[in-house]
Amino acid sequence: VPPPPFAAADAMSDLEVYLARNPRSRPHPLIDAALVHYQFETIHPFADGNGRVGRILIPLILKKGGVPGADMLYVSPFIESSRDEYINLMYEVSRVGAWDDWIDYFLRAVRVSAEMGTAAADRLRALHDDYAKLAVEQSQSGNLRRLVDILFASPVITIPSAAQGLGVTYPTAQALVERLVSAGVLTEVLQKPARTFIAIRIVRVARADA
Repeated sequence: VPPPPFAAADAMSDLEVYLARNPRSRPHPLIDAALVHYQFETIHPFADGNGRVGRILIPLILKKGGVPGADMLYVSPFIESSRDEYINLMYEVSRVGAWDDWIDYFLRAVRVSAEMGTAAADRLRALHDDYAKLAVEQSQSGNLRRLVDILFASPVITIPSAAQGLGVTYPTAQALVERLVSAGVLTEVLQKPARTFIAIRIVRVARADA
């Protein structure tokens, strides 16, 4: 249950003071993230986007607390798949202080999301190896392999951005991009204002719907 609008600013100020404290003076980072996420969502300070901001806070708090791999944690799919349970458990905290049930749910969300992230990383690593092998087979210069590496950092690319990332001329970048189009690695999705390409399989593998 959100506080009345006139109290939201003070509630957020209190939360900011808490977040500014040394992590060593707070609970274990996993418990801390569960508490802060609940508190932020309960304050509900914005007209829209509270859920997204609240979920962004989770890896930030875990990273600040020294949890390995925290910046790779993405809990949104788990929360969206169990949304009714998520909302009901937070409501029960507000209603009767059912913290244990909420924290159990939150820890399960982190565990499942971490397992999903690890599986996605393994799939991406295997796909990267396949694409790197293809690049080496098609070109001896090394630029095609470097372009593959760029795609795994940013799977949407234009010819100017490829040229800048590789430090090559526009015609050279265009030839490299078109090689990857021919190989099925890239798909052209826009022609204007700039030709834009996407590595669809990289995106799908990262999202676990390949």
